[in-house]
Amino acid sequence: MPMPSNVLNHMYWCGYCDEAIAHTEKTDLALGGPKRVAWMQEHALECQDCLRAAKFKDLEFRVAKRMGGRAVMAFHLGSSDLLTMPGYMENLKTVFDEKIASGDLTQEDAEWTAAMAIRHGTPWPGHES
Repeated sequence: MPMPSNVLNHMYWCGYCDEAIAHTEKTDLALGGPKRVAWMQEHALECQDCLRAAKFKDLEFRVAKRMGGRAVMAFHLGSSDLLTMPGYMENLKTVFDEKIASGDLTQEDAEWTAAMAIRHGTPWPGHES
């Protein structure tokens, strides 16, 4: 099953690099998970954008877990509803502050998010439809 363009766009908006998105596009949606994960584990060791994107996806998942089942489901479905759920911003600030204090996120990581936010709403090149 081909990878839906909304998945590729979501990856782009999250900050993953073009190489990672192109690799994902070439894998089967339903059966390609193990191949995608194995490739990304190797790739993220050398790609700062993908490493940072993964850090921030982990941060978002931690926020969803604090918020409970409905938020976790929204996270797994890739739904933007998570961002508008009550308590999202408060939990995001708490988790973000904890990650900065522990050294898991650096100031450079935080600054990177500003650059990636500019991408939001602009589809991954070649996948505008």
